[in-house]
Amino acid sequence: MPMLHVMPDSRGGWAVVDDDASTVLSHHPSATHAEAAARAVAADRGADGILVHDRYHRLRRAPVSYGSRASRFTRA
Repeated sequence: MPMLHVMPDSRGGWAVVDDDASTVLSHHPSATHAEAAARAVAADRGADGILVHDRYHRLRRAPVSYGSRASRFTRA
């Protein structure tokens, strides 16, 4: 899984989207909740990163943490 996206949806909430399949993985009431869910999915699936889209179409990269075993996960 290369990348996850946290994006505003048309209903005023936020969605976590899988970049590979363009599939919505989950919906959340806030960007904070969506980022937390994206971090959990990224750690579980080994995603390369998380991009957060704001309501003004700006992007920022969110940190992805793999816990205390981070040294075992090397990203190229």
